[in-house]
Amino acid sequence: MEVLIWGTGNMARLHSARLARRTDVTITAVISRRGGGEPLPGASDARILAGPEELETLPHRPDLAVICLPSDLHRSAAEALMGRVPHILCEKPAALSLEDAIAMADRAEQTGTTLSVAQVLRSWDVYEALSHRLTAGRERLHTLTLWRRQPRPDWSDGGWLADPKRSGGVLFDLAIHDVDYVVSLFGPPERVEASEGPGGESVTLFLRYPTFCAVLYASWCLPSGFASGLEAGVEAAFTDELIRFDSRLSSDRWRRYTPQGMEEECFPTWDPYGRQIDTLLEELRGGRSPGRLDIRTVLPALAVCQQAEQLISG
Repeated sequence: MEVLIWGTGNMARLHSARLARRTDVTITAVISRRGGGEPLPGASDARILAGPEELETLPHRPDLAVICLPSDLHRSAAEALMGRVPHILCEKPAALSLEDAIAMADRAEQTGTTLSVAQVLRSWDVYEALSHRLTAGRERLHTLTLWRRQPRPDWSDGGWLADPKRSGGVLFDLAIHDVDYVVSLFGPPERVEASEGPGGESVTLFLRYPTFCAVLYASWCLPSGFASGLEAGVEAAFTDELIRFDSRLSSDRWRRYTPQGMEEECFPTWDPYGRQIDTLLEELRGGRSPGRLDIRTVLPALAVCQQAEQLISG
């Protein structure tokens, strides 16, 4: 399979490194407006293109394109590739508005393009294992709390991540992971409540369902240079047990508390980004749709984020 990567930043390097591990994948081209620079992992022999119009100069059409650009460019980039590349994987968020994401999904259908979105929590084994416990024990669930914190993202090219107009801010760049996780399990909530911290550096959401409430907190308030970079966790409070996952303690286990005491449950150490790529390629090779990565599966989470944004802005 021949792959095109559009972008040269951190996420482009992450995806290219995972693709380079596969013996059945070749990164044949990279779109970089600036050209040159240090090659992406596994892409030292790739052609550097100035834009999607130069795809016509390649000897073969790429099978898959991976879009790793600032979030405000996702729609225009995806639509520029549709009709030129049969399969597209776009970094999250799909777009900065529900309307743009719907337009992308509609255009993909019109052009016969499969359009996937990289919501990586869906491929993280701890979160996936917890999802089975949550759905099976939904009637016993009282509160679901999720948190995600990191230093202010000032490392991106030109500082675009820290610019809400380009990244969607902490809500669309960070909180959307946990919003997507909850909404993909339980569907749209009955009611959304949202508040923003000083300077827009943090956001708290309450997603209220008939029998429980999901509380989500996302923040860029950790001190610069914080040792772990990003920390995340989940706490599920059931009638008769509490399950807690905290990345500060471990990335491959959770703790389960019951009246009998505490026990740990461990899981295989998966690379969620590698697993995400592997799952997508297996589906595409089998002639199947991208399944749980299909863009239409992320629309409900975008709708919740957009509603929260409107509540915060008043």
